[in-house]
Amino acid sequence: MCSGSAFGRLIYYVLPDTIPVQVAILCTAAGMNVAITRTALASTLILAFLPGEPEAIPAILMASICSLFATSYMVSYHCKTIFVVLTVIIVVSRNLSN
Repeated sequence: MCSGSAFGRLIYYVLPDTIPVQVAILCTAAGMNVAITRTALASTLILAFLPGEPEAIPAILMASICSLFATSYMVSYHCKTIFVVLTVIIVVSRNLSN
């Protein structure tokens, strides 16, 4: 989770006006945690309630599920790359609408 929060801060510093820092940190931490542990719902709940951000549950859950699908076994490496890029676009556009 520590590397996820570091990457979340990096995303926030690169795109400061597009996504809140809390959401960036929690979503990247959830994505990395789910990629390793394969526990989408538990990671979402832990990362939402420990820092006191229950409003971020939809964004964290979406990042967790996208990570779960992106790190599953796929037929081709290109399919996985396209899916990851689309996932990032969806997460950013979802957070922009909020």
